[in-house]
Amino acid sequence: MKISLALVTTVSTGLLLVCGLASTVLGGSVTLPGLCDVSPSAASSPATASAGPPTTSSAPAPPASSPACPVGAWTQPVHASVVSGFRTRSRPTHNGVDLGATRFTPIRAASAGVVIVARCDASTGDCDHDGSPTVPGCGWFVDIQHSGGVITRYCHMASRPAIGVGDVVTTGQIIGIVGSSGHSSGPHLHYEVHLNRDRSSSGAINPVAFMQAVEAPLE
Repeated sequence: MKISLALVTTVSTGLLLVCGLASTVLGGSVTLPGLCDVSPSAASSPATASAGPPTTSSAPAPPASSPACPVGAWTQPVHASVVSGFRTRSRPTHNGVDLGATRFTPIRAASAGVVIVARCDASTGDCDHDGSPTVPGCGWFVDIQHSGGVITRYCHMASRPAIGVGDVVTTGQIIGIVGSSGHSSGPHLHYEVHLNRDRSSSGAINPVAFMQAVEAPLE
């Protein structure tokens, strides 16, 4: 019997306990004070490639700002159904989930934090055009580091992200728009959650279980 246990500090509630028993996810939380710091330091692990949906070089610029939720809350990056899951049998190296949002849908920071990556994935090359299943990489993407070493990743944006490295973002702030750059078959948001400041595939966990635990369940 395989049991996995992860401790996740959250901006709002402190310590989150996520326990995976076989394919069952159990959740619980305890409140600890003093865990609301947002540090700009981050691990230097490379981004992992992901799959997602189309983009055009004439994409509209993302809005400069948007109404934000209270600092410390979590929210869905887009309101859309999960169309491809985390490390499924058919896609065992899919280190996040694909959310089926339409092209140019605003993408929002899932929680307050500091932007540690905002660029075109080097393995993609040209991110200003729609990708395809034969094109590697995340396309235009963003990584945000949150309290407790949690990192969220947002891939396949339609155009250059609306924020830059070092920017402090609030929950719900618009960071870009949905597209299909990189390893993608059509417009969608590829969304990842990583623990322990580990940006590599080793740090990735199931975003569905995590977002449910922080009371911002994905649709």
